[in-house]
Amino acid sequence: MTQRLKVGLALGSGSARGWAHIGVIKALVQLGVRIDCVAGCSIGSLIGALYARGTLDAFERWVLQLDRRKMSKLIDLNVIGGGLISGSKLMNFFKEFGLDGTIEELKIPFSAVATDLNTGREVWLNKGSLMPAIRSSISLPGLFTPLRHEHRWLVDGGLVNPVPISLCRAMGADLVIAVNLNHELLRPDRSVTDQSGMFSILSLRLEQLLKRILGYNEGPGYYDVLTKSIKIMQDRITRARAAGDPADLTLIPHLSGIALHDFHQAEDAITEGMSCVSREKMNILQLVGLD
Repeated sequence: MTQRLKVGLALGSGSARGWAHIGVIKALVQLGVRIDCVAGCSIGSLIGALYARGTLDAFERWVLQLDRRKMSKLIDLNVIGGGLISGSKLMNFFKEFGLDGTIEELKIPFSAVATDLNTGREVWLNKGSLMPAIRSSISLPGLFTPLRHEHRWLVDGGLVNPVPISLCRAMGADLVIAVNLNHELLRPDRSVTDQSGMFSILSLRLEQLLKRILGYNEGPGYYDVLTKSIKIMQDRITRARAAGDPADLTLIPHLSGIALHDFHQAEDAITEGMSCVSREKMNILQLVGLD
């Protein structure tokens, strides 16, 4: 009897576009794909941990009713330090979905990727407390404060490995299905100065303050420059790393209509995640031996 190959899922970074990961996982499960391990970067680490914990369905119900007002209640501004948001409120809220335990307690193997701020090295978080692993991986530089964890200052894993295919393989996956959220730039009718998202509202307030103090009034806002720059960088890093260590199958949801701060567009992102799997259905089934 042929031994079943282990399937790993590599969930990439992408801020609000990460809600598409929920749809991808739902659709894969519906196809009968057994996911043996999950590696996540940034928002991918959060969704991956929720799936590994078994609370993704409950989290999906919450994000589907998420709006800017509810999001604003989870934002704790940080006037000093290395980021605009401390993240304490957000992480305390995530505990309601069972993420306050250890990685070893999860139902399936899980790892998150972060970046050592001092050395630039990639850090794999695969044991110990789950919350610091997630918090480190989502610490977008300039937005969230870095996290001090195990004698290191850690920031977003997207700086070094936006789609952690290599981490998935190191976890023992024979086959890796990767999800790349940053392949498409924002569509032409959405400008970088679009202020529809919660974090862009925060950026707008910051820009207004700078205008009063410095008289500055030209160009895109702080958050727009930050996120667009990082997204471009992550797309280039993803392409370079995938060239040397490609996934067995890469899923690319069409998310050009969703900006990185559009956390209130969960329904659209989740739907596209499911549609992405549907488009690749035959390739997926053939890959995992279910055809």
